[in-house]
Amino acid sequence: MEGLNMATKYILTKEVIFERLKQIIENQLLLEENSITKNTTLLKSSGGDSLDVDSLDLVELILTFEEAFKIDISDDDASKLLVVEDIVNYVATALEKKEEESGKRKKLPGELAQELNLVDPIIDD
Repeated sequence: MEGLNMATKYILTKEVIFERLKQIIENQLLLEENSITKNTTLLKSSGGDSLDVDSLDLVELILTFEEAFKIDISDDDASKLLVVEDIVNYVATALEKKEEESGKRKKLPGELAQELNLVDPIIDD
């Protein structure tokens, strides 16, 4: 693609956050690719899509989420983050809050996406 006059834009969306979370969970728990959905629960539940993650794996996942997204997740919040979609929403909110609290110029979604290596490239012709 070198030499082509293309502009690449990056957007940070909940879908991008979901894809990164899915990748982390699948890698850490040695699951097959695309085995995680937004409705997947981390702990065993009576309904459909649950992983039955033990407490040690759960702690390791939370630590990995914190590192990957550069956020802090309190123990109290972590105990409530049991459904993947809830984790996506939590991360999105935490990233927004982090931006607001930094007192700096609010980063554009693309800048934040690049900083966290969460880029969803869109190529314009």
